[in-house]
Formats: sequence, C-alpha cells, structure tokens
Amino acid sequence: MTGLVGVFLALVAGWKLSDRFQVVMAVLIPFQVVLMIQTVGIALGKGVSAPSTVDEASYYVVQVLIFGFVIAIALQLSALRFGRGGDPRVGRSFVVALIGNFVLVGLTLALFQLARGVVDPGSVAKHSSSGPPIAGVVGILLTIGLCIALGVVSLARRRVATRHATEA
Repeated sequence: MTGLVGVFLALVAGWKLSDRFQVVMAVLIPFQVVLMIQTVGIALGKGVSAPSTVDEASYYVVQVLIFGFVIAIALQLSALRFGRGGDPRVGRSFVVALIGNFVLVGLTLALFQLARGVVDPGSVAKHSSSGPPIAGVVGILLTIGLCIALGVVSLARRRVATRHATEA
C-alpha cells in the first residue's frame, strides 16, 4: 500500500512545490502516517502478510527503498516543473500540498477499507508468506517505473539544454 499511496503523495508534492525541503516534508509526513497504519494493521493480523512480517528487518528495508523512490519521483517532478533551482515566487503552497496529501491519504485508506476485496483480494482470509500482496507489488513496480521514466525525461531535457548551450 505504501508504494501506491507514495506515488500519489509524490505527484502532489512535486507538482505543487519548488523548494526541495518542502517537497520532501510534504511527502515524508503523510507517508509516515500511512506506513504506521499499514504496519500496525499487519501486526494486528489485518493484512495479507503474516503479522510476523513486521518483525523482520526486510519489511523495513523495503519501506525505506519505496520511500526513496517516492522522494526521487517528487523531486524529479518538481525539478521538471519548476527548474533545477526552483522559483522562490512559485510553488510555495506547502500547506496546500500537505493538506492535499493528507486528504489523499484519507481517501486512499477509506477506499482500501471499503473495497478491500477488490484492491487486496484474500486479505485477512488467509495470511500469505509467499510474498507481498498484489497492491504492494503494483505499488513497488509503479514507483520504480515512474522514477525511471522521470529520470529518462530529466536526462533528455538536460542533454537538449547542453546541446543548445554548446551551439550558441
């Protein structure tokens, strides 16, 4: 779940904010809330993964990696939208981005609970030790794919800018 929600958080923060610190904080704070809710839910036996999952270091390593990709997405999107240095007059809606991200978190968690059979089939009916739930796999693949895609776009823009600078 953290990967899917993280992508939404990154899109809002990266689109609204130009300041790197604000981008990171607008993602970090709500991401930590989602991670806490997910971890407690798994520990209480309310997830596809077994409750013992949260006792394993690999669970937290995966969450750190997901967070890293999410932050990279947000920062790349912000840089693509506002430029590398950002514009101090534009993209300073930190409170709006943070509130927007918390609304997204609330809506996503509500959807996840209301449509649990669709977004997380088999949840709680049986705990699976054969790997992460479908929503988790989709979220991880989406974060990695989006991070790579934005990276390619960033590199292409930089290459074009360098070419134009050397031609001038």
